[in-house]
Amino acid sequence: MCQAAKPYYYDYLCGELKQVPQEIYTHIAACPACQKEVQWLKEADAESEECLPQTLQAMAHTAQMQLHCALLNQPVRCSTIKSFLPTLLIPDMGVRVSTPVTEHIKACPDCTHDLEVLRQSKLSPEQLASLSIAFTQQPAEQTEKSSQNIMARILLSQPELRALLNRPDSGIVTCFRPKGHPDSQDTPAFTVEVTHEPSASSPASAETAQPVPRQKPTASNRPGWLFKSLAAAAAILVITVLLFHNTTVVATDIGQIYNALKEVQQVKIIQYDAESAQPLQTVWISHSKSIKMVETKDELTWYDLSGKIRKIKSAATAQIQQIPLDDIAIKAIQGTMDIPWGLLPFTKTSDLPNGAVWTKMASEESDQVEIYNLDWTDQSLTNDTIEYQWRCYADAKTKRPIKVEWRTKTVQIPELELTNYSEITYLTADQVQQAIDEAGF
Repeated sequence: MCQAAKPYYYDYLCGELKQVPQEIYTHIAACPACQKEVQWLKEADAESEECLPQTLQAMAHTAQMQLHCALLNQPVRCSTIKSFLPTLLIPDMGVRVSTPVTEHIKACPDCTHDLEVLRQSKLSPEQLASLSIAFTQQPAEQTEKSSQNIMARILLSQPELRALLNRPDSGIVTCFRPKGHPDSQDTPAFTVEVTHEPSASSPASAETAQPVPRQKPTASNRPGWLFKSLAAAAAILVITVLLFHNTTVVATDIGQIYNALKEVQQVKIIQYDAESAQPLQTVWISHSKSIKMVETKDELTWYDLSGKIRKIKSAATAQIQQIPLDDIAIKAIQGTMDIPWGLLPFTKTSDLPNGAVWTKMASEESDQVEIYNLDWTDQSLTNDTIEYQWRCYADAKTKRPIKVEWRTKTVQIPELELTNYSEITYLTADQVQQAIDEAGF
């Protein structure tokens, strides 16, 4: 229970009790050892902002290595090490020495291939840790609605990652045995026994198998359910470290995107449908001039709130119609000129739903662009689950979005599918005026 409680120390310390399971809370409150560590965290956090992340990182790495060592002298199959594969690719969580896990990967072509698939997926550290948790769970557990499980469900919707989860054991069984006294410095300090048993997809009979000899119960010979629980706890601890310390995960918070837009005075937004290269509409907004202009394929509309007038220019005839604006119309138009302009998924960050997951993605654009996903779920009127993804390409320096994409996944659409996107340009007041002059207004 102490091991399972470690990822919740900081929630307990900060009073975020809703995040702490009842049995974990009861244990921390009653356990002198846990109370001592919670008190140490409190003092360390007060003394140094750097101390806590470094200590948590050491705890996470230690927890991972303890799990590796728990497999010493034990038969190791693909299903045993599956949850280790994602964490091996997390920076600062890799293993640089031979362990029962790394030696099984060397001996098993299927596991080697799985590790390479994960490497090519270019997942963020937080995604890798979430996938590690998912690989320790039963299918029923993977459907629970927690923030990390939402991320895992989204990841497992990718066919190649789903194939990793469902792949049966290859039939290769390894057993890592440390030597008490190596023969010399040039010889390995361990031996690895490799045997074979029928895989789930193999028709081989039990008579042809070479079973691994049964081991006497040892302290490291833990029941499977306990080992998986510890593996999940260690992966959660890794996520805790990432949230505190890994700049590739929390380089930009979604709140910074909202705040960056609050300072914008002039903007141009081009909106596209996913199925067409032609813009649905182009919008110019100038707060300093109290002007908005909207262009579609049929017409061009200019709103001058200071002059209380609207002008409409037909694309077919180029004729201009002039219409006065009353106070009600002006107030309505002013509302459309305030952020988020249809660019952000919610009017303010407090509207974000529970379980929404904010993730930094690997960027192939340049180091000047950061890419983030916001994933969340909702229920339709017919109680069907709808998965949403909002992707933001943000300027790494200003944190302003330069492109946003919207994706959805429903019962009818089994994969996340792009529905529309927008491209954003930040202008000066003179550039907005130039666009109005060129429109003939």
